[in-house]
Amino acid sequence: MIRPVYEKELSECADIIRRSFRTVAEEFGITAENAPRFTAFATTVERLEQQYREERPMLVYVDEEGRILGYYSLVIQADGSCELNNLCVLPEHRHGKIGEKLLKSALMCAAAFGCGKLQAGIVEENARLRKWYEKLGFVHTGTRKFDFFPFTCGYLEHPLEFAFYDVEFMTDGEILLMLEEKAEGNLEQRWLPSYHYIICDKAGHKMGNCDLRIGYSRGLYYGGHIGYRVEEPYRGHHYAGKACFLLFQLAKRHGMDYLIITCNPENMPSRKTCEYAGGALLETVDLPEDNDMRLEGETRKCIYEFEL
Repeated sequence: MIRPVYEKELSECADIIRRSFRTVAEEFGITAENAPRFTAFATTVERLEQQYREERPMLVYVDEEGRILGYYSLVIQADGSCELNNLCVLPEHRHGKIGEKLLKSALMCAAAFGCGKLQAGIVEENARLRKWYEKLGFVHTGTRKFDFFPFTCGYLEHPLEFAFYDVEFMTDGEILLMLEEKAEGNLEQRWLPSYHYIICDKAGHKMGNCDLRIGYSRGLYYGGHIGYRVEEPYRGHHYAGKACFLLFQLAKRHGMDYLIITCNPENMPSRKTCEYAGGALLETVDLPEDNDMRLEGETRKCIYEFEL
């Protein structure tokens, strides 16, 4: 699956980036001597730590054994565009569509943030890589030569537009979700787009609310993709969990392959909802000091993961 990087994984990610780009360097005669700024030689843990502190979207591809096999990050620009950085797959795991999955994830995340296009840079002499990007919808926009590189830099971009699905109602035959609002993402605030539903019984009587956020960000690791609340008279019937199952299907339509739901450790009803909906408890963590929820008085969160 593809998920945000954990801080403790940054050293491993730096090594994966260097190893992955080293094959490009070897193929095109790029060395630490003639191109010390090239990714294979210039990527450091310190650089990734700085990007992590900047809250850049940084995501990894993880296999069923929990091994990180690929990586990418995004830089959201002030003009509403987005730059793809360090998309890579370990050499021994290439040709298994991992790169394509990572690129599609990048397109989805950038669009969800409200970016108008995703830009990528390549070694222009790498014709095979250029064709791969073009096959996946990118358009070549030009080249540039720098004195500090022995190769030509090529540039491609892909237009982006996030689109909500027209899902006014969802039902499992027992509960009904009625759309209340679609909230656009906010690029400046780094807010992701979201759906907000009223949880109703079959007759349309309101029993609670739920919402779903589309995309991935480090903040959502603590805040979660789904929120829910069931009014007291209707509790005890797994209505929140059943609403989650319906929202899972909508998330899958947006290309998401996992979701995070979080709750306070002492909130046993919410923890039982996560377990009912099939969540795996990843950890119980202290909220970062600068997290909005901590500023509002919360301190710890249970992090549940749901594979779709």
